[in-house]
Amino acid sequence: MSALHELDSLDDAIAYLSQEPFGDALISSYTAVPAESLEEPFCTLLVHHDHMTEVLFAYHGRAVCLHVLRRTQTVDTYTRFIILTAGDSKQVIETGIVRINLGLLSGPVRQEIMDAKKPLGSILIDHDVLRRIEPMWYFRLENSGPMLDPFGSGVQQAYGRVGFIHCDHQPAIELLEVVADVKV
Repeated sequence: MSALHELDSLDDAIAYLSQEPFGDALISSYTAVPAESLEEPFCTLLVHHDHMTEVLFAYHGRAVCLHVLRRTQTVDTYTRFIILTAGDSKQVIETGIVRINLGLLSGPVRQEIMDAKKPLGSILIDHDVLRRIEPMWYFRLENSGPMLDPFGSGVQQAYGRVGFIHCDHQPAIELLEVVADVKV
């Protein structure tokens, strides 16, 4: 698995995560934004070292449900383009791309991830995996497209972050997460 931690720029990271696994760019236009420049609610939703599952639950007050839109897999690398919804609503509260080095996770954790029934953060918490979330870059989406469209036609802007989840001190999971200011 080519490692996100070896890349030097947001541009390279977005190209690596949003285009390479699926053959088409899921993000076409964006602007880098320093963490300290993010306004609310985006600062609360993105600038932290917690699982998005927990942050989104606290913000929206509803359980977070996973929906996998696309997935690819090689021997040890599993990549998926996902949306998260709030509870039983159909309101999308996050879109994301997750690239997982399956070789760095135990069999039960791998299986539950592959089953795609629960958000990744919930699985890692439930299995008590030693983890550390490391955001690297933040950005604002500039136009509609596969990462913004699922939020609905009323959403004109969204912000995201790119980073890692270290599992047992290894950068096992690479993330690109996008949120919009939506109400459920």
